[in-house]
Amino acid sequence: MGPAQPGPKSGVPGAVRSFNSVVSRTDASALDQFTPRSRRWQRRALAAALITAIAAAALVTWLRVAHVIRHPHPVTVTKQPRVSALVWSNRVFVDPATFKAWLDRRNVTYAEWARRHPRAVAILDSAHSLRR
Repeated sequence: MGPAQPGPKSGVPGAVRSFNSVVSRTDASALDQFTPRSRRWQRRALAAALITAIAAAALVTWLRVAHVIRHPHPVTVTKQPRVSALVWSNRVFVDPATFKAWLDRRNVTYAEWARRHPRAVAILDSAHSLRR
């Protein structure tokens, strides 16, 4: 035996090899109903149905979001939070003593600062009274 030759032998009838040699010719007629063309149509129809379903779900979601944005439910706050610190110059001070020390390092007296900023003094004093 010599080396195998690819493809059909020329001039020999019925010598054509098929890639589907496991399926007999009688079984092939049963498979004719599933031609590649109909499978392609089925896949396209399925893809279109999936895309339509996803688009519909996204639309319903966005419509609901738009409704909530236009008609929000108010949030009720039962009790206003108490201020417990003073934020000054990107620092947080919880009592007048630490704030006075910070002012002293900058050569400013607490009395001078308090005269210039009465609202901040009220916040710092109320925060200090809450901690007692």
